Amino acid sequence: MEDISQVAIYKMNASVKIYTDCLRKNETGEYLLKISDFKTINAEDINGKFYFNVSGGKIKTQNDIPWLKFINEKLKEKQSFESKNIQPRGIFIYSIIENDKEDFYTMVFGPGAESFINRDKIISDFGLKIAMNTCDPEAIKSIQTSQHESISIQAEKQIHTGAGLSIFDVDYDEEFFKKISGKAKKEYSFISSITGTDRIHLKFDNNNKLSWKKLKEKTQLLNSLYNSKAYQSTEFKAFDNMKYETNSVIIKALDDLLVEKLKNNNFEKISLTVPEIIDSERYTFSYKNNSDNSNSSNKEYEELLLEDLINAHKEIKNIKTIKNWTIYKNDKALETTYRAWNAYQCFVAELDYSDKKYILFNGKWREISENFMENVNKYIREHHIEFDENILNELDNDILIYDEQAKLNKESVYNETIAKNNSNIFLFDKAHIEIGGKSKYEVCDLFTTNKELVQVKRYENGTASISHLFTQARFYAEAFLIDKELRKNLRSFISDSVLQATSINYNKDGNKFTGLIPEERPIENEYTIVLCILTLEHINLQDLPFMTIYSIYQAHKFLTVNFNYQFKIIQRIVKVIKKN
Repeated sequence: MEDISQVAIYKMNASVKIYTDCLRKNETGEYLLKISDFKTINAEDINGKFYFNVSGGKIKTQNDIPWLKFINEKLKEKQSFESKNIQPRGIFIYSIIENDKEDFYTMVFGPGAESFINRDKIISDFGLKIAMNTCDPEAIKSIQTSQHESISIQAEKQIHTGAGLSIFDVDYDEEFFKKISGKAKKEYSFISSITGTDRIHLKFDNNNKLSWKKLKEKTQLLNSLYNSKAYQSTEFKAFDNMKYETNSVIIKALDDLLVEKLKNNNFEKISLTVPEIIDSERYTFSYKNNSDNSNSSNKEYEELLLEDLINAHKEIKNIKTIKNWTIYKNDKALETTYRAWNAYQCFVAELDYSDKKYILFNGKWREISENFMENVNKYIREHHIEFDENILNELDNDILIYDEQAKLNKESVYNETIAKNNSNIFLFDKAHIEIGGKSKYEVCDLFTTNKELVQVKRYENGTASISHLFTQARFYAEAFLIDKELRKNLRSFISDSVLQATSINYNKDGNKFTGLIPEERPIENEYTIVLCILTLEHINLQDLPFMTIYSIYQAHKFLTVNFNYQFKIIQRIVKVIKKN
């Protein structure tokens, strides 16, 4: 009997009715695998189809591939593999009928096999919830978390020997689990280790390898572990604050609602964001392939804006339309255009449906729990966080922020206008100060003689438009305190800038500003972090999307509890020139 010692399994959602629903198609609607090239497997109450593919790789023979022996055990015509210059890979799609309900699962074998799966049909939290219910909480080896500020900030923490979850120092109010690895609890001793993401990856004890006879039993066990709520009595319970939506009916309804809003040009709480951190000065974006010289109408954009995306394509039929739109990244240094993401991956949306609130980012819908929302809103109320009307009156309203040269509305125009004729405000926007001796950043946009470090961002439609505001405020505020070299660089920049005739800061009293930046660690409660949101009309704080409110909550807690800064948030009304 050819049993195997490890396996990776996805569970497919309820919209899957036939095997080919699980297979990925390319942009032209063709399957990446030949759907006519499969082997049927019917054994031990398991019905399925095995799709086989080869790719380049290191030298291998059939005897080196345990999973191929496992598959061949149930094939009438064995899958041969003799070549030494290619690497085999395959997926086995199988179904199990239980209580008159048919569920589909997909096992992946070999490098890159998961690329053949239709990811729209995957249950996104299948492996993660199994891991939360199965891992020994005192033998966790690694976790990966993200902070849901409109852009996804990811962190991975590892302890190779395994340790209790508390050792990983997870902030459950801010961090959400994406991946968990560890040893299984004693009652699951047949599993030596487990890793859960959107799939479950199991390594079995050598005396309890997976066999065809056990496959149905083990799959049903995994499914029951997925449905278990045992994790809710552990520290993993924070997962439910913002859990993946897995109901295909609800996902379709949310997608349809999103499309309806876009068709009606209703962009409230909908925007675009870059789904990863990139060098904004190196790249521009386009919605058509700029390497195609035949298309002279292609445009490049400095930022992703929903209106530009829609204008580039005009017609939206359904959610597939959006998923088929490609966003390209143009590398100015290498003069190369890359296919970066499909548009759906770049959407950040917040929708209400059936008395619940859902958010979309990185191509996944999540349901925000009512308790979580109430806890965040309670914090905002108790700390009296609201737009402050009593500070920084020098930051005027009604400033036109249109950049004639770039043909864009930019907050940098606001910053320059404010700082130009005000001797008590110093412009740091685009200052490019080294932090930690590495990359260069602007520590804040504006710095005042009242020791206010001001970050400025323009708000439009959805939370993504100001997503970086909160990340920057936290990162730079911490660096300002702990990085002595950074403060030295700030003082040097001030001294140089006031002598440059082309600088907005020309002829300002440099000593007045350098004296506010000490060589030794500043006394943080003498400084105020100010978040300035530029809007086109007056809004209340509670008019912002919940994810923005949540980001304000995170920033306030980080800056006033973790550190001892003063914290203020303000808004200023600006004028823009609309595009034709």
